[in-house]
Amino acid sequence: MKRTSFTKLMHRRHLSVTRALGYVLTLGTVEGWSDFCAIIAAHLSDHERAAIAFWALRSLDPEHADIVMREAFDLMDDPGFPSDLRRAA
Repeated sequence: MKRTSFTKLMHRRHLSVTRALGYVLTLGTVEGWSDFCAIIAAHLSDHERAAIAFWALRSLDPEHADIVMREAFDLMDDPGFPSDLRRAA
């Protein structure tokens, strides 16, 4: 019996994101992560991106999770961040 490759079962948009994640992890650059952000925005739903963010954050130890959350909140205060998403001051 011939096995079917898991990648043949994946949605094309998920496969694109998986490949992009491999590239950015290999590159490890700020530019690569910025490009990855654009790729997941184009290929994943808000729900899928939120799930990735939530579970990635949960994987961190509390000290690192706190640092990431503070940085995210600081980003939301940035004038360049979309005003409809910026937290109330």
